[in-house]
Amino acid sequence: MKTYSLLDEVLSAQKASGAFYSFVRRNGEQFPDENGFITALVLHELAKVPKSNTVTPAVEKGLEFLKSCASRVLPGTFHFYPPGLEPAWLGTHLPPDVDDTVLYTLTLVKHGALSSQRASGMVEETLEPHRLHYRPESMPPWVRQGAYKTWLDRDIIPNPVDCCVNTNAAALLKFLGKAEHPAYEAAVQTVTGGVHWVARSPRLAGHLSPFYPHPAELYYSMKRAIEAGVKEFRQPLARWTQTLWGNRKPGENISAEHPVCGSHDAKTLWFSPPLAAARTFTTLTAPPGVRIKKKKDRN
Repeated sequence: MKTYSLLDEVLSAQKASGAFYSFVRRNGEQFPDENGFITALVLHELAKVPKSNTVTPAVEKGLEFLKSCASRVLPGTFHFYPPGLEPAWLGTHLPPDVDDTVLYTLTLVKHGALSSQRASGMVEETLEPHRLHYRPESMPPWVRQGAYKTWLDRDIIPNPVDCCVNTNAAALLKFLGKAEHPAYEAAVQTVTGGVHWVARSPRLAGHLSPFYPHPAELYYSMKRAIEAGVKEFRQPLARWTQTLWGNRKPGENISAEHPVCGSHDAKTLWFSPPLAAARTFTTLTAPPGVRIKKKKDRN
């Protein structure tokens, strides 16, 4: 497949809202979906693509959609969907969470749509209370005290520590120049510990990231973090790849048929063909070892 047709596939999958298309499989049914999470992941890939009269407007629309997912109750945080626009099939309201917050924030800062100063304030003011300041003995052995929990709501139980969530958090902290923050070390050690734990028992891989049913997503999240400057993930990424795929990297066969994320019970799964196409495009065209540089802040 020619690379330009892959990029066309990505850009043509953007909806009028600015979101990039995904679909959901739930209880034997399939629904079209527009959410901030998939959109942020596609925008991450588009940050590696040169500006053009087709790419730049798509990025701008995508960034505006991410902004629409901002919480109206907890400033500085983000939801999976724009508040009040959750799809009818969902049947519930999703509170803001750490993963969406750090991923959207990183994407906005990376594209120059949010200042590093405001993003740093968010880390201190809204995320700090939701770290694992006390580590119960019931926690898995790889979880380190100080790592981030998932939901920004104290009433949600269980509120697990997810390795992909902490990988994305480490990427944001590093990108903001906050590698000295205690949360950074806790997140890095949690992910590293989880990868080494799974290396001894690969069948336990699914326990590391309950909201990511396919292990390739931890691979991609570590790659994003490394691009943001988290060099500590180079060895865990190599070990994760070797443990689960041997000499074959998941990037060699990027499939739209693996779920990007899911509910905690894995009964609701999200898929995204344009995200798979975007990852294939940047894998084929970007030089190895590319690192995303911070753009000049707009505000």
